[in-house]
Amino acid sequence: MTWHTNSGDRTLEGAEAEFYLTAMQHAVEYLKSLEEVADELDVEPGGSFAPRSDRMFDIASFDQKVVLLHTWLSAFLDPNVETPELNNILEAAAYFPFAVLSTEIAIEIENEQTGEFAENETYRYFNRQFAWKAFEEYVHPSWTTAIEEYGEEKQAFR
Repeated sequence: MTWHTNSGDRTLEGAEAEFYLTAMQHAVEYLKSLEEVADELDVEPGGSFAPRSDRMFDIASFDQKVVLLHTWLSAFLDPNVETPELNNILEAAAYFPFAVLSTEIAIEIENEQTGEFAENETYRYFNRQFAWKAFEEYVHPSWTTAIEEYGEEKQAFR
């Protein structure tokens, strides 16, 4: 599970990998729903409904995006698959699940402020809880360990 980045090879494991894979699955479902809406409204699939990442990725069709996402995941999940060269389009594919999640959290917050999901607690915090779980399982332990090991530095912007 390795990906070449500007700062070296990157490997995702455990909670981080689980978070990313779940986010990717949600992103593909999101793409499919955008394709259906685009067909109904007769607009381009990469139109104003989609989160922005990279022009070439944005204008790709649904099938092309799925191929790009599959190329990324194949290299990410199977060590026997040679990792493709780093380029802007595959980087956009790697970023896309985070763009979708960010968009979904913004919509969720807006819906909470307007009272749209007032009765339905399941969807009210769904994406925020998903992101928070990843933070608790992956980021927070590393953060706590660093504070214990190096001490808490004073923050300059307090």
